[in-house]
This record gives sequence, C-alpha cells and structure tokens, in this order.
Amino acid sequence: MSHQFALWNSMPWWRLRPAGAGPDELGADLVAEGQGDGLRHIAAAGTPDGAWTVAYVPNRDAAREFAVDGAPLRTDADAAWFDPTCGRERPAGRVAAGAVARFVTPGRNAAGDLDWVLVLRG
Repeated sequence: MSHQFALWNSMPWWRLRPAGAGPDELGADLVAEGQGDGLRHIAAAGTPDGAWTVAYVPNRDAAREFAVDGAPLRTDADAAWFDPTCGRERPAGRVAAGAVARFVTPGRNAAGDLDWVLVLRG
C-alpha cells in the first residue's frame, strides 16, 4: 500500500475524473481500444487540464494490448509503467497530444503478477 500511496501522492489525485462522457466524468474515453470488461476492464481517469492520465490494467493477460486516446492531453506526455507491487516505474514511451498510442503490458511485475498502472504525465 505504501507504493500506491506514493504514486497517488505524486499527482493531484483529487482532480482525477473517471473516463467517460457523463456529467461527473472526464468527457472523453481514454482507452480507445482493448478496454475489456468485467475482470479485464481497464479503469482509466485523467485530470480535466490534461496534465495527468492513469490507467489500471488488471492481472489477467501475460501481454495485454490496448490503445490510449491522447485527445484529452494538453501537451505530449511521457508514459511510464508503474509496478504497484514494488513502486518502481519503467519508461513506456511518449503519447502525442491528440494522437492514439498503443501499449503492451511489460509482463510480470516484481511480485510475479500481471497488473500494472500506466501513468501519463503531460
């Protein structure tokens, strides 16, 4: 839990809005492809100013492919995979504002599980 606390403490978490078009949502679907459903659903949220996006990719697939819509980003963003079991990050590339970027989860995390958090910082 301390690793996850550090992640949320590093961003303005209180400003995050869930992806979607509803009145209390971000106004955009952040996962453009590969969203999944049920236990495979990728939960995503972002800040209204487009500075932060986070997407939790659950522990279900050895290599999970999906796409993120960069339309809500205010600028190009650095992407990183956050390992929720040890708190380490690894680079995942860049996402151009307004473009769709494709990602594949990096395999097993430090605990041998398959869940990851994709973090975009713009």
